[in-house]
Amino acid sequence: MNQFQTYIDQIEKTQQQINNIQVSNWLEKYKQQLIKTTQNINNKILIVKSIEFIDKNLILQLNTLSQQPNTKLKDISILFYASKLQIITQMLPHINNKSLDSIISQEDYLKNDNIHIIQVENPIKTQEQLAKFYQRLNLGHAYVNAGRNTESEFAKFFVKNYKAIFYLVSKEETQIEAMKVLINPDIMHVLTLWRIIDESKIVKLSYSQQLDKVKHKKIIHIPRLFGSITLDSLETNQLISLPSNLLFSMAFTDIRVKHQSKVRVRILSQQQVFKNNVDANSIRRVINNLKQSQQLTQPIQSQIVQVQDNAFFSMSCCGPRQSSKNFKIKNVIIHIHGGGFISMSSFSHQAYTRKWALSETIVFSIDYRLAPEHQFPSQLEDCWQAYMWIVHFAREFLNTDCENIILIGDSAGGNLCMGVLYRAIQLEQRLPDAIILAYPALNMNIQDFTLSSLRSLIDQMVPHSFLLMCQKYYVREGIDLKNIYLSPIYADIKILEKIPKKISIFCGIDDVLRDQSVEFVEKLAKIHQYEKPILTIIEDLPHGFLNMVARPDVIDAAVKGLQIVTDQLKAYLI
Repeated sequence: MNQFQTYIDQIEKTQQQINNIQVSNWLEKYKQQLIKTTQNINNKILIVKSIEFIDKNLILQLNTLSQQPNTKLKDISILFYASKLQIITQMLPHINNKSLDSIISQEDYLKNDNIHIIQVENPIKTQEQLAKFYQRLNLGHAYVNAGRNTESEFAKFFVKNYKAIFYLVSKEETQIEAMKVLINPDIMHVLTLWRIIDESKIVKLSYSQQLDKVKHKKIIHIPRLFGSITLDSLETNQLISLPSNLLFSMAFTDIRVKHQSKVRVRILSQQQVFKNNVDANSIRRVINNLKQSQQLTQPIQSQIVQVQDNAFFSMSCCGPRQSSKNFKIKNVIIHIHGGGFISMSSFSHQAYTRKWALSETIVFSIDYRLAPEHQFPSQLEDCWQAYMWIVHFAREFLNTDCENIILIGDSAGGNLCMGVLYRAIQLEQRLPDAIILAYPALNMNIQDFTLSSLRSLIDQMVPHSFLLMCQKYYVREGIDLKNIYLSPIYADIKILEKIPKKISIFCGIDDVLRDQSVEFVEKLAKIHQYEKPILTIIEDLPHGFLNMVARPDVIDAAVKGLQIVTDQLKAYLI
């Protein structure tokens, strides 16, 4: 107990200096929980590290603020930092209960043979660039929140644009407004901000003008031909076949025609994408093979009728192949975007996916349905349908032979990549030849504490309240968060031993999800022998760095991070 007395004394000192009853109560509750936890310590290393982090980043911040002159910024800053104490008070018991067998329960757990840490060239410049990036993020919070209480659309438009000019001039007012929002954000604010790049015409246009040029940019719409992923089907491998007439008509549906029952996929390539002609007999052979293996399913009847009404490929399109070119793209990149399962799209991630559209690759970027409108496992279902169609049908419609498939996902997309991989393993389907994950969400069980998750208390990209919100609106109540399709880290050895050996994971040292990758890699390393570290950690970078490479907020260290990921991608090409 004595070694923690200094921290308790610091809390009491801060209580005396802050003239705010609510904050004082939060401090008192944290102190009492701290005393209770330190009286019966199970995981001393994590408890000590966590308390040191809280003392440095919350308690001392509050102490410093309490001694400053009274201002609006001071008052809201105190509430902002103090509100985090409610979270850490709830966290402490889970920190203490963390298994001592976990690698993060070791003193220097980042120093091991499975991890490669890369230094950035100019840390000071990186921090300066990140500060500017976060200022713009604060501006986004303030702008989105402006005029929300105004009923008239005209008045809301006027208020938002007036406030936008005001916030551009006053950084302090922007910071104040952003802190107000972040103390207790709601789902509408988060959705409006995180979806702005896809829903604001002005932002969308500005972003588009910064993107690399790609010769062929196509949108295809994939029919649902395969065993649907539902909560029930995740517990069983039993699938239902389609009647032959409906199966064939759906398989021949024009992938260029949009329909609500289909899965939208963006294609990026420097080569011609569509075939001149499609061989109907070849498609029939694929279908017959799939029917024999029981991998095709019966969708909702209303969907079947609607799909039948769509335009099919014409007979001339489905005639014998007469293409004069024999060139086939061997390398297929299947990308699943991040966004907390509630936002973003294939469009919003083109700052880096376009860089992967090389002369020898074709990129498929999947637009899955989003929460809260659609909850788990809808997102996984869309990705599964797209993956299976690419594996079995892409060579019939497009100029690729799918010889080498690389599955890539970032953040929530990394989670979905692992879900697709696990489903393919369980159903004995073709596995990707290589996997690349960028800062993946591998554990939805927030009570399973990791040290890096403490950063969510101070992180501006992924604050703790946002993490909780993503979980709440993605996962229905009552679902076991240790389900491997929600939390891939809980997969057993029978699945993990079948994961392709070509797997690479990347994240920043300041990523709130970093330790999930550390724990996952440790599990893999106990099963497989790897020639080099699986996990690459880049100094000074936070969560989401792949999306920090677009102007005007480009982060030089993020550009380097993207290059590191791209180099690994190129190493996996054939």
